[in-house]
Amino acid sequence: MNGTYDLGTTAYDNVVAYQEGQGETELSTQPDLFAFMGGYSGSLRFVTQPDIKTYAALKGKTVGVDAATTGFAFILYKLAAMNGLGMSDYKIEKLGGTPARVQAMMEGRIAG
Repeated sequence: MNGTYDLGTTAYDNVVAYQEGQGETELSTQPDLFAFMGGYSGSLRFVTQPDIKTYAALKGKTVGVDAATTGFAFILYKLAAMNGLGMSDYKIEKLGGTPARVQAMMEGRIAG
């Protein structure tokens, strides 16, 4: 977005979020983004600490997400709601990419 790179890879929802002004990071200029060659392998998994066996077990816990206002987090919110949890039942921590979320899991800072 600052002109350093001509091409990048990301989840499609990030492109939509930033183009619509809903991305996590505030940008100094309006992005001119587009997506092409989108694909989905169906390999998303919700990974939790070993003691978390149900959505109900997330009550009072912190869950790590890449960004709180994009697609993967929206899926989490919906699944939690479908299983009886409201947004006030668990905390969200915005951690960024997978390496940061894995580190937080290993350190026990997040439940999933």
